[in-house]
Amino acid sequence: KSKKAKGSSMEKGREGKVLLDPVWGYITFNPTLVAIIDTPQFQRLRELKQLGTTYFVYPGASHNRFEHSLGTCYLADVLITSLQTKQPELHITAAEVLAVQIAALCHDLGHGPFSHVFDQEVVPLCLRRRGEAATWRHEMGSEMMLQAAIEVSHNPIGVCVCVCADARSYNLTGSSTHRQ
Repeated sequence: KSKKAKGSSMEKGREGKVLLDPVWGYITFNPTLVAIIDTPQFQRLRELKQLGTTYFVYPGASHNRFEHSLGTCYLADVLITSLQTKQPELHITAAEVLAVQIAALCHDLGHGPFSHVFDQEVVPLCLRRRGEAATWRHEMGSEMMLQAAIEVSHNPIGVCVCVCADARSYNLTGSSTHRQ
């Protein structure tokens, strides 16, 4: 018997795409999230192992960043929807709910192969060889990948432009700024 994911704004019969997550059951993604999911930048996450090189030792640890990102989006939505319902004094808007969903969905877009090993070893080495600062975090890549998806996409994800432009406000890039 299949599980039905409950407790989020994504379950309310909106148009979009329904996916069966192995942990959370059926999750409905709204059209804006589907437009992001359907980009090549997001689809590449299917090829990236969530646990980096761990699967060489533990062959069963083979889930990917695509699956992880879908689940993260769902859980972030459950959290923000719960706050919206239980703390109405926060005045959380639909745009802010969407921003949290997008940030959660896209948080791993910047990862390369072999996960953090790539981020911490390969990228800094390449940057140093090019004479550039060796500072790199995958969140920087996530912002760049989302921007690229927006720029080249023929899908209706223009709403993401404002989120990406203000990504630091929603901590997509790991900064400490927040909404006042």
